[in-house]
Amino acid sequence: YEGSLEIYTGIELGEYLFSPKNASEVLSLSPLDVVLCSVHGAVWERWGRPYSKIEFFENEVTDAEINEYFIDYFETLIKTADAFDYDVLAHIVCPARYITGRYGRKTELMDYKEAIAEILKTVIRRGASLEMNVAGFQKYTMQSEDIFSLYRDLGGKIVTIGQDTHKPDMIAQDV
Repeated sequence: YEGSLEIYTGIELGEYLFSPKNASEVLSLSPLDVVLCSVHGAVWERWGRPYSKIEFFENEVTDAEINEYFIDYFETLIKTADAFDYDVLAHIVCPARYITGRYGRKTELMDYKEAIAEILKTVIRRGASLEMNVAGFQKYTMQSEDIFSLYRDLGGKIVTIGQDTHKPDMIAQDV
């Protein structure tokens, strides 16, 4: 593909707050063109693991606990979005993709509009991009439209499209 394709190096750095020293070391290992900032788990004793590993079944997790989870998730994301230099804030709605998409639990992310607005203002202030994650887009738009409208209303202009493609056979899957 020489001459017809540009390849950039990048990394998704999740859970910066869990170990800032290790995260900084990883970022200093080689020059990167793009750094994605993400959070996959809230800093809360009950949820000390990624949301993709929590079973949000109705008989195991109450609606009140899901609410607590989202509060902690967004608080963690607020702190993370302001903690280090990155280019793209990735998959802000991803926990809802699991909670609603996998477990059928209703989520209303705009119930957390104030926290989401704070995150988006930080992204804008830093000159970073907000990722529109299209993983499973046909199945789970997960209220992204409301968040991107808020982002635009707050002055956000830079959007990156990403898919969470972790394996070659996942490229363009469900798009």
